[in-house]
Amino acid sequence: LSLSSKAKVPTDLKEVSKVTNIDTHQQQILAASSVDISKKSDKTTSDIKTCSTAYSIKSMDINLKFFKNELFCSSLIEYISNTYDVKCYISSEDQKKKNIGIQIQLTGVQNSIQNAYNDLQSLFETVNTKIFNNEVIDEKVIYWSKNLYCDSDITVIQKIFDKQKLFTVWRKTDILSGYYVVHYFTKTDVFSVSENYINQIIYKEILYIQDIIIPEFENIQKNFRKKIEQFITKKKQEQQRLETYTIIYCIYPGQTELKISFFGQNFLVKRAARQLKYLINQNQLTTFTTEFTLTQRNYLLDNCVHQLENIEHEYKDDNVKIRIRENQLYVPHYLKIKIQQRINNLIDQQYPITFQYIGNDSILTNNEKLQLEEIAGQFKCQIDKIDLQTKKEIITLPKITNTSTSKSTPKLIIKQSKEFYYSLSISKKTLISNSTIELHLVNDLTAPKADITIVSMITNDIEDNSKLNDNNLHNKKDIDKNVKLFYSLPDWSKVNNDQNDTDFKISIKTFISNSLRDISILSINKEIIITFSTDGWENYLNKKRLAEEIINEIKVQLETSKLSNFHWRILFIFNDKQIDLYNQFLQKILLLTMKINHYEQFFYPISSVTISLIASKDSNIVKCRQAINSYMRKSKFAMIEIHNAFNVEIWNQHLINIFYKYCLEKFVLPKISLTNRRLILIGSIFAVNKVKQKYEFIEEILKQKNLGSIAYAKKSSYRLTSTMQMFGNMADAFNIIISCSVNDKTFSQLLADRLIDEGYLVHVNRYNATTAIIRQKFQKSDLILVLFSQNYTTDENCLADLKFAKTIRKKILPVFLTKNFLEQDWIQYITTQELYYELFEEEIRFELDENFDLKYDKLLIEIVSFKKMSIISIEY
Repeated sequence: LSLSSKAKVPTDLKEVSKVTNIDTHQQQILAASSVDISKKSDKTTSDIKTCSTAYSIKSMDINLKFFKNELFCSSLIEYISNTYDVKCYISSEDQKKKNIGIQIQLTGVQNSIQNAYNDLQSLFETVNTKIFNNEVIDEKVIYWSKNLYCDSDITVIQKIFDKQKLFTVWRKTDILSGYYVVHYFTKTDVFSVSENYINQIIYKEILYIQDIIIPEFENIQKNFRKKIEQFITKKKQEQQRLETYTIIYCIYPGQTELKISFFGQNFLVKRAARQLKYLINQNQLTTFTTEFTLTQRNYLLDNCVHQLENIEHEYKDDNVKIRIRENQLYVPHYLKIKIQQRINNLIDQQYPITFQYIGNDSILTNNEKLQLEEIAGQFKCQIDKIDLQTKKEIITLPKITNTSTSKSTPKLIIKQSKEFYYSLSISKKTLISNSTIELHLVNDLTAPKADITIVSMITNDIEDNSKLNDNNLHNKKDIDKNVKLFYSLPDWSKVNNDQNDTDFKISIKTFISNSLRDISILSINKEIIITFSTDGWENYLNKKRLAEEIINEIKVQLETSKLSNFHWRILFIFNDKQIDLYNQFLQKILLLTMKINHYEQFFYPISSVTISLIASKDSNIVKCRQAINSYMRKSKFAMIEIHNAFNVEIWNQHLINIFYKYCLEKFVLPKISLTNRRLILIGSIFAVNKVKQKYEFIEEILKQKNLGSIAYAKKSSYRLTSTMQMFGNMADAFNIIISCSVNDKTFSQLLADRLIDEGYLVHVNRYNATTAIIRQKFQKSDLILVLFSQNYTTDENCLADLKFAKTIRKKILPVFLTKNFLEQDWIQYITTQELYYELFEEEIRFELDENFDLKYDKLLIEIVSFKKMSIISIEY
């Protein structure tokens, strides 16, 4: 270090925070040079011991390059001022006097100036140099040296470190293939940086993606070349604006392939590479096999050749070729769906008819298929194909909050209702317009496979990433045919937790609106499944706000005229570490569902048969569809409607659950419209009629109970709760006495249990008491229920009881038991029937077997409607 004094300070010195007019042609060196700060002048400017001293750094010195960093200059000025109370002035490099270099002027107290000068001298003595030439520890950077041919790589690296506020100077030993060299300070906390930290930045923040290849570049289609040129232009503009990454390419005549590389800041390079790969994937010509049937292809060849040629001509700049005979399309990927849709529109006479059902017993036979083809031919139509499939779909279960009838609901019904409900795969979803929003956990087997996946890129640079919009389609096509779209969300650590944070709300709106806009372009009115990837969302502190903003914005978008006609299933899938986030989304979904409709939905295997019709121009498709519908309804799938179903005044949730359980057991599909309470039952004719009868029986029972026709014992002292109470020391008065043979003991106990569960006081007469006591019970009871069977006809005590009941004019309700008769006992069955007619002088109205089912419901209606049952029971 040599210092020299000069009597006069140059007149062009001025206080600056930015360095301008810097000579960039500096001598290249391999190691840190010694500091050469020469003292230029030293004179007292006042009598208050304030002086001004100027120093210079020669232009040949590597340290001069530190002063080309604006942040370094301003930080140095601030550091000297705060530490020594000395004003620091840094001049521009004098282009005319290159031997002078940078001028530094210090103004203040003499002693402070000296201390500041000594600190500056010490700082520049600590400049260290690292050459990245170690094959073991510098492998990544050496790879750049050997493979990265770019004149802006040093600028990019320098800018990345500058943005990190790390004071370094970068260069290369040779412009093209030299080793990278960095100079940095090792002392003074404000300016120092460690070699380890420099390596961390290199390995974490800087990325080189080499040679993304566009094959046959000279012969690619015009539109593709135009898009590549637009992409390169945009990236060059972005490179000039950001300076932290660069695009590397070379275009020349006769080029067989174009190689494009990216170097710079990690996330910018990844984003650019992803965009380019998507562009290549979407525009590369590929041969696709179409799904047109032979009937459809013949129709196109016979009727639509001219229209197909027009489509090819319209997309001639994309080299589109339509090969109907080979059942192939030669198109860029991004046009595949659009071209297929255009061709489908030519087959505008194709009409599908779908019938849904439960179970697999409704597959069409060959004779039924021939019958359908004959019907279609009558109206000059053809059946293109018949598809059969079974998959889990949504069934809507109405929700009723009425509890007024719950007390009269038997415990058995409540138990079965709960078991049924807990067995269901309840859907966490809500319906908006024609689309649904669904929540699933990662291990949920009911979650369908996505057609499109939305991936959120969480980034620190919110402003920059908000401009990620090459149509925001940074997607790629995986081998599983799942399209991935990439969009930006703000870094969770940068989000203000304030509920009124408008920036966060705007970013969510942009994220959702751009996503759904691009999906609408890709889907082309198809029913598709969309999955939002939630990776990283658990890091947002205000998870409730995140869930509300996302669900609300999706709702707003789906209700717009542009999206309301799409049929989308939008899924959010959460992993085991996102339970809190899942619960926040679930609360929002449930709240939204309750506001819109009072229902729940569950998944259930539903089969469907789809008949696709093709109609010629002179066909009558409307009448053909009507004829096929009529045939299918009569022969395969009956459909019965129940209007104003589930009257909320009398039905409760347990009974609705039991009815749905009964429907599914009988293979009947219940479909309800919650707007007008119209219930549609779909299934075989026999099953549908049986389910309809079940509904009518339940409703009739409820109406009778609601009218107060029977009296329910509310106090526990009057209500029997088990079969053991039938034989306890109770009063001799009962609602119902069951008169039966001792050989029918098991069945009579089952029936007694059901009636006790309904709230009746029941006694089963099995002759374990004297005749006088039994007849006393007969006289004090409301109803005598006779279980008439073959055993009853041969039991003298039973017949005596029946005779006594007739004598005292008690209400007798005979029930014919069918459980003991086998197929070979038909003679005995007829004999027992004749005895029934003889004893009761009426046709058999009520029958029972061990299954109970509708026969028990029919009997219960009769019992419930009996008005005189009031001796013991207390009015409900």
